[in-house]
Amino acid sequence: MPLSALAKQTPAAAEAKMPLPAPRIVAVQATPTIKAGPIDASYVQGLLRQRLTEALVNAISWVMRYKQAEIRSAGLFSPMLLAQVLVDMKFQQMDQLMSNSPPMDKILPHIVEAGEFLLKRKRSSIGEYLYPQIQSALTESAPFRAEVGFVGAHFNPGKITGMLLEDLEEAEQLCRPDMQGKLTERIMEACELLKEHFKAE
Repeated sequence: MPLSALAKQTPAAAEAKMPLPAPRIVAVQATPTIKAGPIDASYVQGLLRQRLTEALVNAISWVMRYKQAEIRSAGLFSPMLLAQVLVDMKFQQMDQLMSNSPPMDKILPHIVEAGEFLLKRKRSSIGEYLYPQIQSALTESAPFRAEVGFVGAHFNPGKITGMLLEDLEEAEQLCRPDMQGKLTERIMEACELLKEHFKAE
């Protein structure tokens, strides 16, 4: 058929008279079967820990709201931090306790225990920071202390650090760089108390 005649035909008619291409045979390769491997135990353990932590956060939040007098030390910390400590310290016990939807009184002693643990760790951390600061201040102020009678074995950094840690909230504030002047003031006040105490003896 001449090209001029083919051009006059409608697209449908032209398409109908066009020779069809020879069919091609394509070899189809079978897709390999994907076998599911074993579930990663650490991933499952992570999910369980996350869900247990979330459940504990809710339970601890409730206890902290209604049992404030019973959890004074625990009340210094967030429910999330307390929950993480309990999951780390006693995962199996907490998992069993929470799965049985316990009365909140059952979880109360565990919260108190976590609070005491965190409080001890916090006190230790603050003490470790303050001790060398106090030691340095005592060394630098030795001539002045000798003049005012702040001398003797009891004027040592360990004892003064312990005295400052009695008020943990203030001791934490004294760790800030902008509180060096206040720390020096508190050290001198502690020396005054030590002098009075040992004079009385």
